[in-house]
Amino acid sequence: SEVDPSAIVASLRSRGVDVAFPRIDEQGSLTLHVCAPERLEPGTWDIPEPPHDARRPVRVDVILVPGLAFDPRGHRVGYGKGYYDRLLAQWPDAYSVALGFDFQLVPETPNLPNDVPVSCIVTDKRTMVAS
Repeated sequence: SEVDPSAIVASLRSRGVDVAFPRIDEQGSLTLHVCAPERLEPGTWDIPEPPHDARRPVRVDVILVPGLAFDPRGHRVGYGKGYYDRLLAQWPDAYSVALGFDFQLVPETPNLPNDVPVSCIVTDKRTMVAS
């Protein structure tokens, strides 16, 4: 039900860019690991994740963020666990891009003090820099 980022991943990898994928670690935190997409394996909730031996990135330039709904301020509604809010807080210099479908854009989403807004929202119809 989410936007498939495989074309973005393939394009970046064809340019020699390392791509890191999210994994839920033993402590229940979302961490990033560099690996080829074909090495992804079923993880938590059967969502494909990097294997345990995949290396952690030293630097992250861009983070693609899923969600259920997004607003023009860059706030989002996720799946209620705060995984991506905590991940974005770990990489404050990374440019965060919410990927979604245009129908997921709403005038305003609820947000809490620990929520971390994204920098930009890209849908199948438009791109919005968060305000």
